[in-house]
Amino acid sequence: MTSQLTDQQFNEIDARANALNDLGLPGGTWQAGPRDEKSVVPPEMAHVVEDVLRTKAALLRSSVGVFGDEAHAEFAAHAPADIATLLVEVRRLRTRVAELEGPAVEARAALAALCYDMEDPGTAALGALYLISQATVGVEAPRDDAAEALARHDADVIRKAAETLEATDRDDDAVNLLYLLADGTESAARAAAAAVSSAAAAEGAQR
Repeated sequence: MTSQLTDQQFNEIDARANALNDLGLPGGTWQAGPRDEKSVVPPEMAHVVEDVLRTKAALLRSSVGVFGDEAHAEFAAHAPADIATLLVEVRRLRTRVAELEGPAVEARAALAALCYDMEDPGTAALGALYLISQATVGVEAPRDDAAEALARHDADVIRKAAETLEATDRDDDAVNLLYLLADGTESAARAAAAAVSSAAAAEGAQR
């Protein structure tokens, strides 16, 4: 899985794309085409990428590179404009994500508190909490009750399964395992929440 693009990497890509504006002809447009017939290489076997500037009085060309096939030449010719367009889109999406993350975290915290305080918040509320928790994974935010509320629901489901199995007088080992799993689910969520709180407190003390 590709790691998230850091600000430094983004700025380096941006700088390399902008540096292309200093090459070739100011105001020119990169384009790809076959080499002329005077070349020692047959035109159908080599394609040149040029920086071309058309004016009312002249047509100026600055050769940039030669490629063995048209597809590579076209890719290289369009790369500067394509990358510039993609960088603009990445900036737009980053801004939009930042705008949405804050309200999403606040909504998660409010819904988590509701689910945690209610004995039976219902599957719709728990399902919504699960989805919004998944959507905000990795977003820095104060600790909330989302993980514990979801873990408590999971543990309740497991306990009910254990009780159902126990009522049938079947496999005692399986019943005991389910009860242990239910207890462990809640314990793990509480331990994780405590670790997050401790880490946040330590980070705050260092500031």
